[in-house]
Amino acid sequence: MEEFETGYQRTAVYRTDSGYLWVRSPGPDRLGGMVEPGPEQRAALTAHTPRGMALRLAEKVDESLVYRVQGCETAARVAFGWQGGADGLERLVSAAHAVGRSLAGLHADVLATAAESSPPAPSRVIRWMSTEQGPRGAAAFHGVLHTHLGPARWRRVLRWCQEFAEPGHADTVLLHGAPSLGSVILGSEGAADCLLTGEEVSRGPAGYDVGWLVGEILEWDMTASAPENTAKRAAARHVGRALLGGYGTLPDTTAVSRAAVLRVLTHAHDFAAYRGWHPELAQYARSLSRLVDETCAGTLLASSGLLQNP
Repeated sequence: MEEFETGYQRTAVYRTDSGYLWVRSPGPDRLGGMVEPGPEQRAALTAHTPRGMALRLAEKVDESLVYRVQGCETAARVAFGWQGGADGLERLVSAAHAVGRSLAGLHADVLATAAESSPPAPSRVIRWMSTEQGPRGAAAFHGVLHTHLGPARWRRVLRWCQEFAEPGHADTVLLHGAPSLGSVILGSEGAADCLLTGEEVSRGPAGYDVGWLVGEILEWDMTASAPENTAKRAAARHVGRALLGGYGTLPDTTAVSRAAVLRVLTHAHDFAAYRGWHPELAQYARSLSRLVDETCAGTLLASSGLLQNP
């Protein structure tokens, strides 16, 4: 068995005769429990035939969500621990392309009416930005981020969060809600990869899902910013281009870029609030200022190397 835990969520991985069980449970600081797909959502997702990677739904057991899968390693672990092997990069590129295809199919094929609410992360960030309150290092990061962003950027980011938190959008689709490399389970011994799905199924602009993953890839690039990590940064961009290539024609790139910024901000907030303060969060605050400016200029995806300049 393997376990990892934050104040927001506990995860345990168990080996079974038929594969693995991934068990997610609420952490001590989480407001509310784990949410499984409702009957309409489950029916719609079960009937959907993915175009790329399979979507794996959970079963609710007591206070936990249990996923039955065929792997014990996430794409996030491989990505952030990547040391330059061609095999590992090829695996990540293949998985990213398949996730892009899956998200495109989900957005195109499943009716948005299967979900009623917007993604939960923007509302969580809005509460924190508006009140400064939260456990552990949340208040400290609030002050550092406000200082680095300045009032104008701060108001702009808050407005982006509020727009994503509103359920009505002209381009509303059914969203995965929180696609991430940490929810991509790489199949063991030739088994198929899968994307854990259902906890944050919601509705909103398609760019939100794409941007959520783009933000995670931007973080990979940020954490490999030292000169000796040139190969790792190139790998991150290669994986990001595979994701966008798998998705195909991008939705509104403004929404993609804004969601990417929100993903980086949400992860930094969650680290501060659910694990504690770390000096690296100051670097995140500086990077977020740059990402906000690039988003406002419409250059984020090109500047990050994920798209060619027009």
